[in-house]
Amino acid sequence: MKKISFLLFTIVLFNNLIYTQEDKNLYKINKLIALKDSIESIHPALENLYPIAVFVDNNFRIYEYEEANDTYKMIKTTPSLRPVINGIRAAFPLEENDYKMTCVVTADAFENLKDYSVIFHEFIHCFQAETIEYELKDSIDIYKIEMEAKNYMWEINYDFPYNDSLINKLYTLFIYKLDKDNLAEAEKIHDELKQNLSPYNYQFLVWVEWKEGSARWIENLIREKLNVDENIAGKSKFSRTSFYYGGSNYIKLLSQKYKTKNLKSLFELIYNK
Repeated sequence: MKKISFLLFTIVLFNNLIYTQEDKNLYKINKLIALKDSIESIHPALENLYPIAVFVDNNFRIYEYEEANDTYKMIKTTPSLRPVINGIRAAFPLEENDYKMTCVVTADAFENLKDYSVIFHEFIHCFQAETIEYELKDSIDIYKIEMEAKNYMWEINYDFPYNDSLINKLYTLFIYKLDKDNLAEAEKIHDELKQNLSPYNYQFLVWVEWKEGSARWIENLIREKLNVDENIAGKSKFSRTSFYYGGSNYIKLLSQKYKTKNLKSLFELIYNK
């Protein structure tokens, strides 16, 4: 009898621990609602809230926003169908959530305002995907070629010439001119990059500058509003992340000059320059 009582106690305790963990996640996720209300005037991409999948113990705990009740709700727990890296912060059509655009994170994603600004960065990718991303992708040949090759991770693993000394030098100078708010000189250097890259390499550059750069630009506007340090990852060592930093600052100056926040217009300004 004592063994049965102990077993029942253990089961109840285990269930309470699971509930507590889910409750903590839900409490932290629901903080996004008030934050969204305080920052949504920054850009139209911030007007909506999107599904969140928290990766815990090889499972996804999936939460969706219910507009009618103005709250997030955990809709299901489901095994992950893929390996997930520790500390992931990403947004993609999640198979485990019926291929809906979903922000995928680990449970440490909601500790401070900097963390929340990164969540909104991922929400911007959800907005891009649900509005103009695929229209823009269809306008560049690199996307069609990579899809024909079934390289669905091309935005991450594309073989860009990061080790080319001239491209490295030009992009470093491009970033320097942007940091000095010298848009005219930065545009000349961007033209030089176009002249020294193959058409596909240039399209990749522009795509990452737009997709990640626009999300980083809005993220930094959020950080400014929340009094959080600017995200400057990619400023130093030349890599794919440099296009996040360069694209963000390029878009910032183009937005100021042409008085537009429209993401499609900003893509065309980058690509056609």
